[in-house]
Amino acid sequence: MALPALSRYVAAMVTIDSDPRGAVRELFYAGLASVPGADPAYEARRHGGRHAVTRDPTMLVVDGYPGSGNSWATRIVEIAGGWERPVAHHRHRPAQIIEGVRRRLPTLLVVREPLDAIASKVVRHGGNPRVELRRYDYFHARCWRVAERAEVITFAQATTDGGSIVMRLNARFDCRLTPLADLADDAEKQILGSLDWNAKLAHGAEAGLHSPTPSADRSEHLAAVREQLLDPRDAAALARCRRQYDRYAEVAARQAATAAG
Repeated sequence: MALPALSRYVAAMVTIDSDPRGAVRELFYAGLASVPGADPAYEARRHGGRHAVTRDPTMLVVDGYPGSGNSWATRIVEIAGGWERPVAHHRHRPAQIIEGVRRRLPTLLVVREPLDAIASKVVRHGGNPRVELRRYDYFHARCWRVAERAEVITFAQATTDGGSIVMRLNARFDCRLTPLADLADDAEKQILGSLDWNAKLAHGAEAGLHSPTPSADRSEHLAAVREQLLDPRDAAALARCRRQYDRYAEVAARQAATAAG
């Protein structure tokens, strides 16, 4: 399924977004991801390994499609690890998850319902909603073969109980992260505040549009993008994305039950 999904994504970039260079770039990254170790090696050469999987055996991996709760989950893992354990995060490419699993690193894959994830991504970071539908499809199709070997957590699970992120990583991979309840009574509130503060530093007056935390400033924009995603011309693409999410949500529910039991 990954190859057809990639074809749909690349075709959308060329025909809908008029971005042939971007399509070539995606084909290049897909090729790297098919060779074990190639993607992190390239990333290390290009960006000094920033946010990417490395050979450090203590590393944790947290990633997912943009807008799925990556910043929230990453910050929780960083704090629970005492800021001492390296965390690979925010690559938003299948290779990040695949490499983490291949290297047997504790790997957390964050997933979110497509309308909400894509709308959040487009409002905060830009992009063509029709192209992002195909990208969402491709990302999840590519990661599916390793989903059972990662810990899959839904946006709803992560945001209603941030402590479950730590609990599940500890239960599955024996990470020995500090439970949030042992850090501070208002640990989750402090994390939200730090994410907002970082957005203000980076975006100033437009922080409300770019922060990963809930914001009234974004509500109208989010609704507009969701409306675009419901265009009848993209009904088949949206249906594929929803099927992708549903099967990951099933894995996430089963893994949560195992960790709790």
